[in-house]
Amino acid sequence: MPRFGLFKKKDSSTSKFKSQDSTVDSSLSGDRISVSQARLVLNEVESRSVKDLSVKLSRIKTSVEKSLRHISVLADSLEEEKIKLDEPKFESIVYNSRKTVVSSLRREATSDLPLPESIADAKNFKEKLESKMNRFEEVSSSHNRVFNIFMKKYAGKLGDEFEMISVLFKETKGLIIEFEDETDPILKCSSLLDALAQKVNSIETSETSVKKFSARIEELETSLRDFEIQLGNLESSHEFQHISHSIRELHVCEKAEQQLHEDMISLFARVSRAFTKYSYGLSKDVSARLQILVEEPWNIFAEDDISPYVSLLSEVRKSLISGKISLKDSEKSVYNFDLILKSLPEYGNQIKRIKDKLVSLHHFKNEEPIRKSRELREKIVSSKQELENCRNRIQDAKQEVLEKNRRLEIILNDSQTCVNNITGHKYILST
Repeated sequence: MPRFGLFKKKDSSTSKFKSQDSTVDSSLSGDRISVSQARLVLNEVESRSVKDLSVKLSRIKTSVEKSLRHISVLADSLEEEKIKLDEPKFESIVYNSRKTVVSSLRREATSDLPLPESIADAKNFKEKLESKMNRFEEVSSSHNRVFNIFMKKYAGKLGDEFEMISVLFKETKGLIIEFEDETDPILKCSSLLDALAQKVNSIETSETSVKKFSARIEELETSLRDFEIQLGNLESSHEFQHISHSIRELHVCEKAEQQLHEDMISLFARVSRAFTKYSYGLSKDVSARLQILVEEPWNIFAEDDISPYVSLLSEVRKSLISGKISLKDSEKSVYNFDLILKSLPEYGNQIKRIKDKLVSLHHFKNEEPIRKSRELREKIVSSKQELENCRNRIQDAKQEVLEKNRRLEIILNDSQTCVNNITGHKYILST
């Protein structure tokens, strides 16, 4: 089969796509062009290529349509033909076969076969023609026996048309293969330009992020300085110093109070077994006093009169001495009761001093400066954390921009090379 070239042969030093009368190319030759202008250049080259192919395929289209018209006429004649059958038993098979064949022939004969207007259309043209050819071959082979016996005069005519379409398809296939080989650089170059545009957009996005982070860092640094100045002024004020001193004294008093409670619990715990044995059969009020002495002995000084507790302690002590309460270490327990009774006045005085001091400190404590100080310190910590995060992220974003720019340079050079190879011009591609 003769080779149908889509483009004329060019000299090896120029592009096979170069056109001397290209308006876009000649106006931009030697100039700096953008990605969008490069797309226009490729679109024009593609358009010329498709037009050249359409010219070659138009003859094939005309021949195919002529065969299809013949097939349609034969289908009409076949449908009206009176078939002579020697065996009535074959009537159903023959007529059903004819009906299927006529329907298939008409469907394929009436379907459109548009000339290509783009690279993708060229492939569709070939595939549609191939589909028709395959369907005709399928009809011919599946009903071959019925045709040769009962519709013999149509078999030859249809076979000729099928063969013609097969020949036209082979010619089309050769043209499309050559077309795809020669336009493949255009598709690859278009993909490079797409990648280039995407990379430019990606870099712009990253640079926008860098600007946002820079603005946020500047804002945070300003806020941080303001917070630190406010904190310094606040904590150096006489009011704050006085309040801080009061709070420290308050903490000391609270700690002393806690220690006093622990000491009393430890002391009263030494006689807990005596309390337990003494508690059997006591009234509810006396049992309640014993529970306070065991669990919270300092609360006896919350009463206006502690004498009931003193009497209770003395009664338990007497029970130990008299033997009413029997313990292995009764003498030691008696000693501890003496120690408790002796210590009660001092404990009472300490508790009163601490209570009075706490009331005084709480009365003069102003929470607002402390709350403000705590709030400023939290803002300073938060600002420093966000500032560190922003600095890390802006560093990452800047590094990302550098890496993307390096990749952009490679894609830009490859795109420029492919555009120049396709057009035969010396363009300088810019982003």
